Amino acid sequence: MNSLRERKKAQAKYNIVAAASELFDRDGYESVTMRDIATAADVSYQTVYNYFPGKARVLYEILLRDARRAEQQIFTALAPDSDLWPGLGPAMNQLVISVLRMLELHDMGYWRTITAEMIRQPETFGSLIGLLDAEFREGLARILQVARAREEIAGTVDLDTLTQVVIYLIDHAALRVIALPAADADEVADEVRRQLEIVLTPYLVVPSGAKP
Repeated sequence: MNSLRERKKAQAKYNIVAAASELFDRDGYESVTMRDIATAADVSYQTVYNYFPGKARVLYEILLRDARRAEQQIFTALAPDSDLWPGLGPAMNQLVISVLRMLELHDMGYWRTITAEMIRQPETFGSLIGLLDAEFREGLARILQVARAREEIAGTVDLDTLTQVVIYLIDHAALRVIALPAADADEVADEVRRQLEIVLTPYLVVPSGAKP
């Protein structure tokens, strides 16, 4: 059982991340200081540094939580290990929806700032794309493994390679929504669904008696 001290530390860390997320959304990442975060979280300046060595690490934690929340939504909606499994097509559709809904957690200006910082400061922010990809890769790999176990896709498919191709398509869709102010998320979602269908179709198992 967690001690009272551990629970307080966990709550303080949660408050810091929650306060930073609101400040970054409202004022922009560049404008927010660690002192601003401490004030908003109602903790001391030193307390913030006890948990996070810098502002970039706070942002890292926010994105990690966003990614894990979206991943959990995928697992909850798909229930890949139960009899509620909807099939590969609906599962992939839910994956696309979950990724684009993750973008709705913050203003597009927030995501554009993050994208710009990843390019400008690769030594600090470069791992963030890999972090988010890793979270979604786990969910996607699980979907494909279940589909193969249920003989919806061929057993000879290299799932690692297929996973990487699908991640690339979804990353590209997300970046389009972030980078292009005129991009319509629903239209982008429809486009990436069509792309996924093209990629996956050659590997689908055709049921006995069905036309190829």
